[in-house]
Amino acid sequence: FVSKMNVSGADPVMLVPRVWANPHNFDFDYIGSAMLALFEVLSLEGWLEIRDIIMDRMGPQHAIFVHIFVFIGTLIGLTLFVGVVIANYSENKGTALLTVDQRRWLDLKGRIK
Repeated sequence: FVSKMNVSGADPVMLVPRVWANPHNFDFDYIGSAMLALFEVLSLEGWLEIRDIIMDRMGPQHAIFVHIFVFIGTLIGLTLFVGVVIANYSENKGTALLTVDQRRWLDLKGRIK
């Protein structure tokens, strides 16, 4: 579409063509591309570019969503990572490396007590 732009002075007006275009590497028009962009933000690879484009196009108040998404996403990811490490540690706490006979012996010893 074409919009008017006041140059200066009392009445000079210049018509300027405008184009509504998405950034070349992401958009939020479709659910797939939005999920891909949010995955890129969550992986912390290039998330600053997405944040800067959102700030330029929508305003600085919309960058809060990106920061909250990164904070909550990394918090959940860190919690899952720590949970997996603790689960593997408790699983391998001494019984994972035992043979079948050794496990049977420990089981029998536990039943006797």
